[in-house]
Amino acid sequence: LCSSEAPRHELVAHFPSLTDRCVVMHPPVSLFAEEIALACEPEIERGVLARYGVHPSRYLLCIGVIERKKNVRRLVDAYLAVQHQLGIPLLLVGWLGYGGHEIERALASGNMIHHLGYVPQLDKIVLLRNARALVFPSLYEGFGLPPIEAMQVGCPVLASNIPSVAEACDDAAHLIDCRSVRQIAEGLLEIAEDEPLRTKLCARGFRRAEQLSVEAYRHQLGSLLAEYVPVQSWRPLPASPLASPDRARAVL
Repeated sequence: LCSSEAPRHELVAHFPSLTDRCVVMHPPVSLFAEEIALACEPEIERGVLARYGVHPSRYLLCIGVIERKKNVRRLVDAYLAVQHQLGIPLLLVGWLGYGGHEIERALASGNMIHHLGYVPQLDKIVLLRNARALVFPSLYEGFGLPPIEAMQVGCPVLASNIPSVAEACDDAAHLIDCRSVRQIAEGLLEIAEDEPLRTKLCARGFRRAEQLSVEAYRHQLGSLLAEYVPVQSWRPLPASPLASPDRARAVL
């Protein structure tokens, strides 16, 4: 199973014998309805926003490990070029990874870029729900779930136009050339200031997230298994030796 056509093409390029055995199945959006409902509680929402010192729709958000393939260096350069026109901060959520040191100077320069590091799942959902937009300028992805999570909670998305991310987002994101600082900067201004664009992206985003629901994925996976694995050949897995509570306690 490949998460999009892009990794499928890469796999087949290295292993041509797998051409007829590779199937593309987009992963489902990973936010549960119960989590979203909890994040919508006014008291929780106010508490999370206050914790990070931000206000609804008054910040841009980037989620992912701070590493070279995520293209954060170009995003930072683009943001710094237009930060005074934007007038809102850029929040970076994620651990520092390979190449993350490249932006440390920008983080320490007294601008409006704030690196939050890792945040809990509930905090992430609240931040997504209230962001002006999610910015996802990645250079390489197998698919790209953060944009779909943003769409699920009504957050407009500015994303890279690389094949895998474009496939994931379909027509529900504002796509830009991720290797062009100028295009990223222009995209930031457009996604922040163009209300008709934001409204259109939100509507399309909800539709795209529904297409990538867990229920849709379960149906696709079931159909695939039925095609390749005859139902009569399915056998239940043997019980785990730790299945018995007494046995588990004895091992512990």
